[in-house]
Amino acid sequence: MYGLDGRSAIVTGGGKGIGKGITECLARAGVKVCINYNATPGMAEATRDALLKEGADVFIYKADIADSAQCRMMADETVKRHGRLDILINNAALQTNDSVVEANMKGYKRLMDVNAKGAALMMRACIKYLKQSPCGRIVNISSVHGKRPTDCDAVYSMSKGALQMLTREAAIEFGKYGITVNSILPGGTIIEGKTDPGKKYGDLSDTSTIAGPPGENGARYVAGVGMPYHSGELIVYLASENAGHLTGAAIRLDGGLMII
Repeated sequence: MYGLDGRSAIVTGGGKGIGKGITECLARAGVKVCINYNATPGMAEATRDALLKEGADVFIYKADIADSAQCRMMADETVKRHGRLDILINNAALQTNDSVVEANMKGYKRLMDVNAKGAALMMRACIKYLKQSPCGRIVNISSVHGKRPTDCDAVYSMSKGALQMLTREAAIEFGKYGITVNSILPGGTIIEGKTDPGKKYGDLSDTSTIAGPPGENGARYVAGVGMPYHSGELIVYLASENAGHLTGAAIRLDGGLMII
């Protein structure tokens, strides 16, 4: 439907959570995918193995995206295996839920290095290959927290706000190469280990209204809480030629959370 057969993508943090949903949707659309991971090899392997059984062309690659050399090696390996690179999805992120005064400087630096600097390093590592693509695409996974402040995760929100400005700057800089750069701002999304029933978010059997992190208790979602495939399906469109006129955008994908 979207003409993505044979194209190649890197999805950072692509083995779990929203990244897994993105990987699955791209692979099922015919895209060859490098599934990046750093600290969760088992989840990346499970995602890879399930997609290989479906006939997808995917592989996993361990890299810390806060390290420029590792970013370059992952980009090079992807092109070595797939012969090209067309799509970069900057999804990998840390969320520590620290307030301004709670965040220690070591944790602050690590979060910013991964969430904001890591995306920039991946762009730098991939740009020479994306320039060669007939349809170069970059999508950054930001968050509604990059737009609306809370009282629970100040540093995370700061990093996601930075990611949105990076999106705008890169859209201008890379536009002359025909590369579009957009960001997606998910709201609450059900993912492993974070929003499992009985854990942090409580009972999610009724997804029309859930309790969010501290400071968002009783958060309401007009269209229900998100699932990883919601981001994945949007990215399939953004990666296609159909979306060639859309760049520099920050697309809220929050089930209507921000309009209430």
